[in-house]
Amino acid sequence: MTKLRWTKERKKMLKLFLEGETIYSVAQKTGINPKRVQELSNHPEFQEALADAQEKKQKGKIFFWNEVRSEAVTLLAAGYKNNETAEKVGVTATTISKWKRHPEFKEELDRLSVMVGLASRAERLRLANRAMRQFISEKGEIDTGKNTFLDFLNFAQKETSGVKIDLVGLWEQFNNQDSGDATT
Repeated sequence: MTKLRWTKERKKMLKLFLEGETIYSVAQKTGINPKRVQELSNHPEFQEALADAQEKKQKGKIFFWNEVRSEAVTLLAAGYKNNETAEKVGVTATTISKWKRHPEFKEELDRLSVMVGLASRAERLRLANRAMRQFISEKGEIDTGKNTFLDFLNFAQKETSGVKIDLVGLWEQFNNQDSGDATT
């Protein structure tokens, strides 16, 4: 018998069989003819790989993503606590804790947490820019009559830490306005 090449479709087949799918559902989900799915699933190398994967699955070494786990990792990244997440997705807090210990889940949680953090900073920066425009006239001059402008700059800098905004340039513009040297 020839050596089995592990294409993307065959790896997907293995995953689907491991999840308990039938030959026909695997054929439908992979777009492979059912007879060919049967032939491949009977290949000794495929059978060995399936047995190894089933053993790893039983030992908890394989982590499969599904809608519940995807929703849970999204909620956790958004700042929900384990018990809140568990309640929302319909599992126990212990299950959430187990998932968080799995390297693949932990990696996805870290990745999503960074994305949520960046999105929050980006939103704060958009709000800061929108508010800053209120202090700058259509000619590009800063309205020095508003005594809260420096307070606003201070706030903007704190809220957007790690995000590059040109507060120094704005400060220079502000100072030039005071001395009458403003450039537009």
